[in-house]
Amino acid sequence: MKSKNLWTLVILGVILALVATQCAPPTEDSAALEEARAEVAAAQATAEAALAEAEAAKAAAGGEAMPAEAEDKPKPYEGTVLRMLAPYEPVSWVIPDMVNEFYKETGIRVAVDLLPGGAMLQKMVSEFQAETGFYDVFRESPSWIPDHTAAGWLEPVNDLIERDRDEIDVDDFISSVWGTHTMVGLFPDQIWGLPLNVTTRILVYDRQLFEDPDEQAAFKEQYGYDLAPPKTTQEWLDMAEFFTRDTDGDGEIDLWGHISPQKQGFPAATWGGQMLAWTFGCETYDENFNASLDDPRCLESWKFGLELNQYMPDAVHAMEFYDHFTWALDGRMAMGEFLDSWVQKLWDPNETDEPGRFGAALMPFYPDNGRGHVAGQSNLAGGLIAMNAHSKNKEATWEFMKWITSKETARRFATEHGILFSRKSILQDPNVLQVHPAMPELLPVMSEAWEVTGKAAPNVPGAGAILGVLGDTWSQVAAGGADPEQALLDANAEINRILEEQGVKE
Repeated sequence: MKSKNLWTLVILGVILALVATQCAPPTEDSAALEEARAEVAAAQATAEAALAEAEAAKAAAGGEAMPAEAEDKPKPYEGTVLRMLAPYEPVSWVIPDMVNEFYKETGIRVAVDLLPGGAMLQKMVSEFQAETGFYDVFRESPSWIPDHTAAGWLEPVNDLIERDRDEIDVDDFISSVWGTHTMVGLFPDQIWGLPLNVTTRILVYDRQLFEDPDEQAAFKEQYGYDLAPPKTTQEWLDMAEFFTRDTDGDGEIDLWGHISPQKQGFPAATWGGQMLAWTFGCETYDENFNASLDDPRCLESWKFGLELNQYMPDAVHAMEFYDHFTWALDGRMAMGEFLDSWVQKLWDPNETDEPGRFGAALMPFYPDNGRGHVAGQSNLAGGLIAMNAHSKNKEATWEFMKWITSKETARRFATEHGILFSRKSILQDPNVLQVHPAMPELLPVMSEAWEVTGKAAPNVPGAGAILGVLGDTWSQVAAGGADPEQALLDANAEINRILEEQGVKE
């Protein structure tokens, strides 16, 4: 009962502090901001005291002892408590269970909070503005880094990487992650953390449908070519149309040709404003940082997206990146666009009774894209482990950053949890292939998506605002019925204003 009370006190304290930070305006002399800082500091002290008391009570009650070898190892940061904020998705789910190993090795405890992407970003900004250092470490998204570095919220780690270069084994990271996850923002020579994972979008299709002889014969009769995973946007549209149907005769569509999450905000921005646009050769801005959504290819891409949306349920406009996972398992979709971390789960026998049901392919491409693409362009994202510039535990935080991105931790995540990190050695590890029999099929697709077809989000100051414009505009068009041509012109003007305001263009 005492332990319950202690943790209740911790939770209540943290909730009160975070509510205070959410309500505080971002002005340095604000009384509300000072109150938020005090509340968070009080919650931090309460949490640390409760953790210490709970640990002492556990030891007194004969709790689990530290291994002898761990006790003998010097622990200069023993007793330190770090706090991590990460998005609620498969890569992050297992971190709370894994950090106990880090505690055994170092004596450093890590408390992990998981929130959906939008809520996490809001919480991060509140914490950064309060400058309390309550959270020491974050799993950053590439699209957030430019704004966060421009505001001075993240700690550059160039010197730390150079100091510990051999220990880190920098060359073992997948090469694409450095350019897209780290050296962005106003300071292109600075590195803002260590890559945890790289992720992009992959097309998933239901083999039970695509390999059914009756479906193949019906498709060829209707469209004049063989049914296979689509390679072009026209094939994609044909197959989405073909599979969208009422299978039980009740008058309601229960099998959809394709699903792509398009919730207003980040999902809508990455789908309409990036993946569709990029696939058709449309760019958000040109090499001189002039907004370029007035390119005819942009309008063409959105018209295609609206046509494809006819073969998706209306629910896509409220879907986060992971909400269609159950639709796939339930057989309610023929094709879907998934983050590769979720693709792995569709092959996981712990998640599905039919791990061989789905196939994976690169996203379809538009032949007349004008940029030489031979596969659809997908948003290259993932996670960077970054340090709060206001952390009071920077060396201990760095130790954790090295540990969570290390080859050994990556190997454990892969073999025990099916999560692939940004390490080349993991992709070639025979133990990983043995644990995940689908990897020989998935890895070639995933590797090409990471290294070739994946494309970074706008990596300039104001990137968050630009993504906001793209997401809002696509939602207005796709869900609200706004005219796509005028909406793109309005978005183009707003993005030009943002780029000028940020000093990117003259």
